[in-house]
Order: sequence, then structure tokens, then C-alpha cells
Amino acid sequence: MKKQLFLILFAIVASTGVYAQQDYIDLGLPSGTIWKSQNEAGHYTYDQAVAKFKNDMPTKEQFVELKKLCTWTWTGKGYEVKGPNGNSIYLPAAGYSNTGGVIGGPGSKGKLSGVGTDGYYWSSTSDAQSFAYELFFFSSSVSVDNYFSSYSSSVRLVKKVEREEPANNIVYEDVDLGLPSGTLWRNHNEAGGFYGYAQAMEEFGDRLPTKEQWAELKTECTWTWTEKGFEVKGPNGNTIFLPADGWRDSGGNIGGAGKEGRYWSSTPYDPSWIWSLDFDSSSKYVYYYSIRNGQSVRLVNK
Repeated sequence: MKKQLFLILFAIVASTGVYAQQDYIDLGLPSGTIWKSQNEAGHYTYDQAVAKFKNDMPTKEQFVELKKLCTWTWTGKGYEVKGPNGNSIYLPAAGYSNTGGVIGGPGSKGKLSGVGTDGYYWSSTSDAQSFAYELFFFSSSVSVDNYFSSYSSSVRLVKKVEREEPANNIVYEDVDLGLPSGTLWRNHNEAGGFYGYAQAMEEFGDRLPTKEQWAELKTECTWTWTEKGFEVKGPNGNTIFLPADGWRDSGGNIGGAGKEGRYWSSTPYDPSWIWSLDFDSSSKYVYYYSIRNGQSVRLVNK
């Protein structure tokens, strides 16, 4: 009798879709995106992933939302990602392969790099012929940027639900420091670690400070080192804090965390180099860095 009752209940749950829905976690994101609780088996090139999973893959914008609106905590082998409503998913640092093909699936003999230290996850959004956007992370940074579509990466699927109201409880504030230009500076960095220059420009556009706005902040304010970054006090006494979060080089290596800060401006030096703010505990200057680097982002308003 108990077995028959179980089978009846199982049939009802499966027919209503509730059983399948339990594999997806609602993080309370404004878009209504719910994220699957585990990766799909194996690693795929971009074309293989799109052919197999199609519309169930997250877009670039959904990864950006996940990065910006969630709290990311490194666990030693991946990230716990906690949404605005307190629910969380886990993204393992499952590595990647630069040899192409489905890696890690049944019968696969391909080898992965970066297992336990690097995570690479395809979005469904392509970028030119040989690149596509993906989420990639290390223990000290999380980014959404383009990558070689021939590489093999992990796949995490999504669905969407309808919401009556946005679930975003994050407050963004612009601070008036009393600067001659009238520029207002945001009170914290954009969430998610380091951005590529192209990604920063596409997401934030004219909210990125210019070279001249960084120079004004440097010369018109009082800068006090706090062991983790600079407190920057404006002429009117208001302050913002610029953390020394370090930087990511073009090879994905992280440096300077806790000792140095690098922040994009919107002003190119030439097509390959971009003016940026760079500081350590004893110096600060506006200099140019490679467009291929990853740096922090602090927005302005005027």
C-alpha cells in the first residue's frame, strides 16, 4: 500500500513539473532567472554546448547579473554564490581544456587544466567568429568576458520565472566630494572583481571616469592609506574608499591583492593601451595599461 501511494504521489509531482523544477534554485534575481544546482556532465566547446543545450544556456547578461548581484565566497575548490534572497548555488572550479572536444564525458580521454583553481562556464552569447562570452573565475576574481570558442568549458543551465517585483535589495549611492568639476563618485566598486576594458565599456559606457576625472580625484582630494586601500576625502569632507584589489594580467594571473589597486578610465592612450588609476601604499598615479588586462571599476556621475 505504501509503495502504491508513493508511486501515485511521484506521478502527480512529475506531471505538474514540480519534481523537475526542484533541480533549479531561485536566488531572488530581478530578471527571474533560476539557476540549475549542478553542472552538466563534461566540458564542451562553444559550438558543442549551443548545439546540445540551445536556449537553456545563460546569456552574457544573466552571468553579469549573477556576478553583480550575488555574494561570491571562495570555498577552496569553487564559489558559493548567494543570491539577494539568501539561497545559494555552488560553481566548482572544474577547469578547462584548450584541445577542444567534449572533455570529461563518457569515454573521453581528454585532459583538463586548472581543476580546483579555475572555472570557465559558457554563455550562449557569441562575440565574433572565434570568441564567445563566458564566466571565468579564480580564487581572487570573477569576470565575464570573451574567450576562445574552441576551448572546452563547463555548462550550467538556467530557466526563467515571472516576478511581481524586483528582488534586488542592493543600494547604489553616488557621493558628492565637492570637486570643481561636479563629478559624483560611487561609494563602492562594481561587484565581481576584475573587468576587461571592452567589457567595462560595454556595460558602463560614460559612467566610467575619464582620465581627467581620475586626475582631479588624485590632485583635489586627501588620500589616506588604511592597509587595504585608500580613504579618499574630498574638499567638502565627504569620503569614498578605493580598495587595493590588485589586477589580472592578460594570461589570467592575479597580482597585487591587498597592496595595489588598478582602475579603468574610459580614455584610450592608443588602441592597445588605456589610461588607468594605479596606486600602492606609497604612490598613486594615472598611467596606461594593456587593454587585455583585468582591472577594477568605479563609476561616476555628473
